[in-house]
Amino acid sequence: MMARRSKDEAEVTRENIIDAAIRLFLKDGVSRTTLEKIATEAGYTRGAVYHHFENKAKLLHELHVLIKPPAEELMSSIDNSVGDDPLTVLRNDIADSLSGMMADPHNRDIHAIFLHNCEFVDRINPMVESECRNADCIREMFMAHLGKAVAEGKMRKDVCVETAANALLCFCYGMISLTTRHVLTGDEPPLKDYGKALDIFLDGLRVKAP
Repeated sequence: MMARRSKDEAEVTRENIIDAAIRLFLKDGVSRTTLEKIATEAGYTRGAVYHHFENKAKLLHELHVLIKPPAEELMSSIDNSVGDDPLTVLRNDIADSLSGMMADPHNRDIHAIFLHNCEFVDRINPMVESECRNADCIREMFMAHLGKAVAEGKMRKDVCVETAANALLCFCYGMISLTTRHVLTGDEPPLKDYGKALDIFLDGLRVKAP
């Protein structure tokens, strides 16, 4: 019983440290937040923090494990999608993915840290490597859906599929970036309906009815 209680207490301590780190990373940024400051914020000794996380890199890795980065989120939503209209399928999958990503405040806060308050140098930001590794896979998924739409006569043939896929990828990351940036300022996000935004983008690719 004592061992179990100690394990439970250790887990609570670990969670409190992570929550304190998220608050400080959002407020001050990763570079200006030390483990000592995190210890003070969490109400523990410096030794307690070092017991769970020997450095900030380990702590950031833990935060990365807690979420599904944007690229992985998009891949899991779009993979194996089926439907009558490839453009509508793509629209719904992306909208559902982005909405789910931002619906959970804890998840949204961690994304905001990695995208805006964490340096992209010296491998300190674990999301960068993940995003770079998966970007090509997402682009290929976009191209597959767009290419199918062209083949079925639902997307304009005068639009380059590869260019459209790259533009859509940039469009998605732009929506994610704007939404998470407002987490830092406390303002209302400028975009709440990802589906409507995607309609504006994808309607420009559709073959217009005669």
